[in-house]
Amino acid sequence: MSEIKAERKRERRFTERFRIPDGLIYYRQLRKLNWFNTFQGPCILNDIASNSASFECPGELAGKKLVELKISSQRSQKEIIVKGQITRRDMKSKSGEFVYVVQFSPFGKGYQYNSDMNKEKVRAFIKSVQTNNDI
Repeated sequence: MSEIKAERKRERRFTERFRIPDGLIYYRQLRKLNWFNTFQGPCILNDIASNSASFECPGELAGKKLVELKISSQRSQKEIIVKGQITRRDMKSKSGEFVYVVQFSPFGKGYQYNSDMNKEKVRAFIKSVQTNNDI
């Protein structure tokens, strides 16, 4: 993992973002019962941080909705499942695809629930994928 520059360390809200070249995201909108609600995708992962992910998607998702993401790396065969809320949606001009930013939920209740160790799981996933991509 790369180091944070000294001038950015003072910024409290700064979170380091990583690119995973072979990263894919599968998504599904959360409902009370998700047994028949399958993951859709794959979509291209733009970048990931310990608290959010950005990805390109050909379909249109409703803003401010809860989604569950399955993030995987093809080269390292690792994957993680996290839940979050769509916080931003931008339209890409050339390809016509949408770019979504999903902020991970640290915890919640019911179908929104992520474990308390969610950030540590995401950081471990990023670290393992980064070390496998360096090989």
